[in-house]
Amino acid sequence: MPTDEASRRFHFLREIASGTFGSVYLAKEIHSDGFSRIVAIKLLHRRWSESEEVTRRIREEARLLGWLRHRNIVEVMDLTAIDGRAALVMEYLEAADLHVVAEALKEQGTTFPLRAALETAAAVAAALDAAYNRPPYPGEKPLRVIHRDIKPSNVMVDDEGQVKVLDFGVARADFEARESRTRELQFGSINYMPPERLFFEPETPASDVYSLGATLFEILALEMLGKAKGRPDRHFRFVQDRLSTVRQVQGTGDLGAEVEQLVAAMLAWDHAERPEAHRVAARCRDLARQAGDVDLHDWACATIPPIVARMRESERPPNPLNDQIVSEDHQILRGQAEGGSGAAEPAPAEAPPTADRGRRLGAAALAALRTHTTAPPVEAPATPRRPVQVRAARTGRTAQRAAPPQPELELLQPSRFAPLPLSAMESIPPIAPIVPPEPDHPARDIRARTGTTKPPTD
Repeated sequence: MPTDEASRRFHFLREIASGTFGSVYLAKEIHSDGFSRIVAIKLLHRRWSESEEVTRRIREEARLLGWLRHRNIVEVMDLTAIDGRAALVMEYLEAADLHVVAEALKEQGTTFPLRAALETAAAVAAALDAAYNRPPYPGEKPLRVIHRDIKPSNVMVDDEGQVKVLDFGVARADFEARESRTRELQFGSINYMPPERLFFEPETPASDVYSLGATLFEILALEMLGKAKGRPDRHFRFVQDRLSTVRQVQGTGDLGAEVEQLVAAMLAWDHAERPEAHRVAARCRDLARQAGDVDLHDWACATIPPIVARMRESERPPNPLNDQIVSEDHQILRGQAEGGSGAAEPAPAEAPPTADRGRRLGAAALAALRTHTTAPPVEAPATPRRPVQVRAARTGRTAQRAAPPQPELELLQPSRFAPLPLSAMESIPPIAPIVPPEPDHPARDIRARTGTTKPPTD
């Protein structure tokens, strides 16, 4: 573990954004050798620092982002603890999220160009496809990541048209080293949830496609789609009615009709009818090429800088961390890792401050995954068996059979309760029906039950 002298310090410059579970800060990362760089720090709110579920999720987000490598997914550089709270050190983006962009365009009385909107949706769809289908390293299996919270505020566009998907803190992934398995909190944004999530059905990659469809609708219509309906017929009418808003904002025509068909397919009530993410990306790129307006790069170069400047100049509530220099908390970070489920990354050995911490984070997480998945299963201790007498139903012969072991009071041990083989089951006589014993006084018993004094007759 690095010594205190080698600890990094973070100069918090200003708060960029704040959400339910944490705030994002612009900061300068300072090393003891003089190396420094500008980063974004996602710091957990203090009120959640005692929640094991939320703390596990921010550590799991660091693992996922350490594994996921895609130009449209935000890059995480390190997982640490600052001011007694878990923190993610990420790349800083001179960008604005789509919700802020849509609000700014609405105030200006302008629209999101169709071509730029489709190119944005294509980039997000490509990131979702990579998160679910692309293995983290050659030879490894895909992580099967489902984001579960795609919405405009989790998609950012910078001044060069680069699109980044943020906030994998509530994502679900298919890997054994994950920690967040509980359901203490309901995560996600209800206005972007697909119908199946409203009924607590299992999520699929099509759930993210629905949320992306709702996001694409919002940047095209400059207003929110709204909550999904609970019945297929009502949901179909709801989507068709809302798509009329896109026609009013973006205009009509053959291309507009094709865009509406794509959005309607992404918003289908049945998840099996929605297109896959890679097909959405390809279709959006194809439609964008047919659009004759400005592309995403040129539009972003002219539109995003003024929005970012206005965000920087806007007044935010005073924050005690602004303009403060804080050292990372190695002891707290180590305690959080050891207090987890055993899947947290071990503290890395001393390394040059300029090393690629994102790669080290991914390598440590991958090592934890391999260790967990290759560990031999723990066999339950053998229980001594005692012979019992079993009389066959057909032959009447008596045979010796070992009694099954008495199961102990343990959970999550399905292998301890394996069924008997068919040959042993055939030799067990059928269970005789249970006949209640005759009462001592039949007449008195019947009189008591029927309320009559007449004695019973045969």
